[in-house]
Amino acid sequence: MVLEINNLSKTFVTKTKETAVFDSIDLSIDKGQFICLIGPSGCGKSTLLNIIAGLEKATEGEVLLDGKAVTAPGPDRIMMFQESALFPWLKVIDNVIFGLKISGMDKKEAYTIADRYLHMTHLSQFKNAYIHELSGGMRQRVALARCLSMDAEIMLMDEPFGALDSQTRLILQLELQKIWEATKKTIIFVTHSVEEAVLLSDKIVLMSVNPGGIKKIYDIDIPRPREVDSEAVVHKMSYVLKDLKEEVEKVAKAEFDTDWHL
Repeated sequence: MVLEINNLSKTFVTKTKETAVFDSIDLSIDKGQFICLIGPSGCGKSTLLNIIAGLEKATEGEVLLDGKAVTAPGPDRIMMFQESALFPWLKVIDNVIFGLKISGMDKKEAYTIADRYLHMTHLSQFKNAYIHELSGGMRQRVALARCLSMDAEIMLMDEPFGALDSQTRLILQLELQKIWEATKKTIIFVTHSVEEAVLLSDKIVLMSVNPGGIKKIYDIDIPRPREVDSEAVVHKMSYVLKDLKEEVEKVAKAEFDTDWHL
């Protein structure tokens, strides 16, 4: 399975103006790769993810999955957002099997699959708990278990750990590394954190602004599991941050007062 993005452009049109988000993006993602999209706010990371998901339409260009055009949401792609988007009136396990039930799967089989991924996300003892009884990190683990249970070819993750405290975020980063190693899912992960991107990904795609597009792609060939304070991770972070700084300055110069500097 290969995901191909060819000459992709996106422009938002209002009654008063047109705003180009990004232009002429070309990117190829192989089966089983973990890709992180980074860049300053407004560069189009989430918009690109939504187009891959089939939730938004591109202005120009195409997204191909195994040679077939992506034009709408489908079972081959599953989305995980910053908010867990769980049903508070359902128990944990019933949240996890919700999509499986909608797809028509036998209830017994759905529970078997849900149990597998609740075990993988270390939530087995909480499967009969309600959502309000869980911490924020646990809720995101439920959301992750729900995504994994759908067995989609591609997992699209839009800052799924962005709202968590730093300690919980680090724990989930380490857990996601283990889960990816076990499942070898293709993951496209949006983040503002260079540290998170280096910890998790095979490749980092740095997106630019004004004009929007891909500025640079970094191969992250550090052995897993990765630790945030390892010399290799810190060195790679400094390398990526240098290029990201240039894009952050572009945004700041356009939006902040003239006496601002980084």
